[in-house]
Amino acid sequence: MIDFILFCASLTSFALWFVLWLMPVRWRMSERWEASDCIHTETTQWPGLSVIVPARNESASLPLTLPSWLCQDYPKSEIILIDDESSDGTAECAKGISVQAGRSVKVIRGTPPPTGWTGKLWALEQGVRASAGEWLLFTDADIRHSPNLWRGLVAKAFKEQRDMVSLMALLDTHGLWARLLIPAFVYFFHVLYPFKMVQNLQSKKSAAAGGCILISRQALDKIGGIAEYSNALIDDIALARKIKDAGMPLSFTDEIGRKCPPLLPSS
Repeated sequence: MIDFILFCASLTSFALWFVLWLMPVRWRMSERWEASDCIHTETTQWPGLSVIVPARNESASLPLTLPSWLCQDYPKSEIILIDDESSDGTAECAKGISVQAGRSVKVIRGTPPPTGWTGKLWALEQGVRASAGEWLLFTDADIRHSPNLWRGLVAKAFKEQRDMVSLMALLDTHGLWARLLIPAFVYFFHVLYPFKMVQNLQSKKSAAAGGCILISRQALDKIGGIAEYSNALIDDIALARKIKDAGMPLSFTDEIGRKCPPLLPSS
């Protein structure tokens, strides 16, 4: 059985790389973005920011990721963590880390999703309802944030006049199978959703990465809130499509957050 699984993984990797080799479209490394690109943008007043984090059984990730959020130098910000029915002490872990750091984290005990909602989107909805920021940052509990990320995201949104900014996390490629499969999948995603086409309002292409989405509350309200795509299986793509269909500009670039082991192949 193990040999068969390895054979299938190898075949999948080979097929992906072969298809990508044949494709005329190439993703350019210049489409990456760093927080330092925008943090020097002149901003007279930073808007209130609510960082909303759905978390289910993330007690192994939070010691690696939560400190990176607590160290962000952003005024008028709040972190809201929704404990999505965890069984591993996720809420207690988050509270302990925040107390040790001397910083505040609002921990919400999540409730089961109502009919017509996926679990993650219902957790985000509960966070939005409890938030006060003019801008919302949706992020995953297993993503470590680079220094100045929050300022960089907001500055980028202001500088480029975007209602939504999304960044792909930098994934770990340690290990043979990670090196074979992850770059192919990421590259294939870039080919399917070229950044410039996503950012062009005249193009029908729309995409986002759910691990890091900054969106203005006004824009989210304009599309009817999370309830408008509450049962979406690919929620980030659904949100991006709603934003673009409403005529609001968005930005999608690569590599700011950082997925942390051991839960996912990451770096």
